[in-house]
Amino acid sequence: MKVCILAAGKSSRNSYSKTLPKGFLPIDNRPGITYLIDSIENVEEIIIAISPNGKIYKQFFPILYPNIKTTFVEIENFEGPGSGPGSSLLECSKFINDEFVLIPTDAYIDEKIENCWDSNWVGVSEVNSSRLYCLVQEENDYVTDIYDKDPDAPIDSLKNGFNGIAFIKHYEEFFKSLNENKNVISGEIQVSNGFNGLLSSNNGPGLKVKRIDSWLDFGSNENYFNLLKNFKNQNLFKNNEFTYLYKNKVFKYDTDSIKIQNKINRAKKLYPLTPKVIDKTENFFSYNYIKGDLLSNINNFNVFEQFLNYCEKQLFIQEKLNIETLETFYKNCEYFYKDKTHSRLKKFWEEKEIQDEKIQINGLDCKSILDVMTDIDWESLKKGIPYNFHGDLQPENIIYYPDKFHLIDWRDSFGNSLEIGDIYYDLAKLDHALLVAGKNIRAGNFSYNFNPNGVEINFLIDNSLNEYRNLLDKFINNNNYDIKKVKVLSSLIYLNIAPLYEGNYSKFLYFFGQYKLNQLLYY
Repeated sequence: MKVCILAAGKSSRNSYSKTLPKGFLPIDNRPGITYLIDSIENVEEIIIAISPNGKIYKQFFPILYPNIKTTFVEIENFEGPGSGPGSSLLECSKFINDEFVLIPTDAYIDEKIENCWDSNWVGVSEVNSSRLYCLVQEENDYVTDIYDKDPDAPIDSLKNGFNGIAFIKHYEEFFKSLNENKNVISGEIQVSNGFNGLLSSNNGPGLKVKRIDSWLDFGSNENYFNLLKNFKNQNLFKNNEFTYLYKNKVFKYDTDSIKIQNKINRAKKLYPLTPKVIDKTENFFSYNYIKGDLLSNINNFNVFEQFLNYCEKQLFIQEKLNIETLETFYKNCEYFYKDKTHSRLKKFWEEKEIQDEKIQINGLDCKSILDVMTDIDWESLKKGIPYNFHGDLQPENIIYYPDKFHLIDWRDSFGNSLEIGDIYYDLAKLDHALLVAGKNIRAGNFSYNFNPNGVEINFLIDNSLNEYRNLLDKFINNNNYDIKKVKVLSSLIYLNIAPLYEGNYSKFLYFFGQYKLNQLLYY
């Protein structure tokens, strides 16, 4: 079976990700497009229309589907006059000489499409707008009329909205009609121009209706987030990097190709504490999925103590530096802690339209962030302990199985260094995530609200993780680490990651970081 995917359009409804095409928005930690592809039986070839900047498809598809022949068709005219899905499909027709399935990039279905290849059909689902969708009228399971984004379409046709999925058996008749009919609908050449040539009323072979009830459109921001509510384990994701889990592999994507290469190099240095990279491209790498339980989900204090002992023996091994390299390390710590924080805060204030000011948070009178920053002992913070760092040592990046710990999602660099980081930073990452637990954030168990007096922030504290945090404090003290330094860095982490996220979580992190720093330094 051939599959044709139209992925060259400009995303006008879903603006959530500034870096990803809609088909790669994660749904239950999988690329959204994989649900549709995997719903079709016996896919042997994929023809995909992409825009000139759609290199992510060229990088990712050979890794996702190494056994499926894939042809990429670059569409130069993907927006403006003469563009549209119909125009893109005509470009793809040069590579289609057989029956094929047409699928969109912004739809999700939870069912198999099979045993329906004896005639042409269009997939239909109930929709809520005749202006946004192509609607069809049917009689005895065959399409009789097509209303493409027509506000005057019969109201009962809303139950038969074209969902972007179709099977074209009579491809020659379809493409002939599409080529001859260049009518523009809503500013674009539409696929429906080809469907019209299949209608029996136009002396075509006929076009059936196939109902797909599990279909959900995630082409808009609202629809996308409504869809995500159906999945409890959806990762928190940033707008420039994503993690996917698919077919027992973990895929890491970053818009910054240098960061990807650095992570690959660092994996070699950390191995076997971390998994071995098995596939890589400019913006992706992958490794085999590791079975086990996340440390964040294990309510066992003995296991956590085992993990701390594991860190002490296998990870927290101090690097011996000479005077010159030690001074370079200190300067890098200062850059990473102080300069990066200032840069991230500037980004946050500009993008989130939040002013740095003195404010009351949870009833505590808090100084402005810039005022607090002048009171931080940067000389003390920069004098870290050099070691081969992980960089994001938090419970959700630690897998326990069987009686062994595996570290995932390591950081690409520590400031300007790929080789040496600070033990204190990993201790702080562990501390900050034990307090504000990712699983509780994903469940929506946090809030921030402005009131006449300032800001009120709340979040659910996981009792077992909080006890882990007490064990971590004990470990820090027993090993003569500076616990205040850990707590200050932990608070700075909330501020640093705030601009990396979207929505309310971003602002929650910011105000919580401001609150924690004020609490540590002044109360």
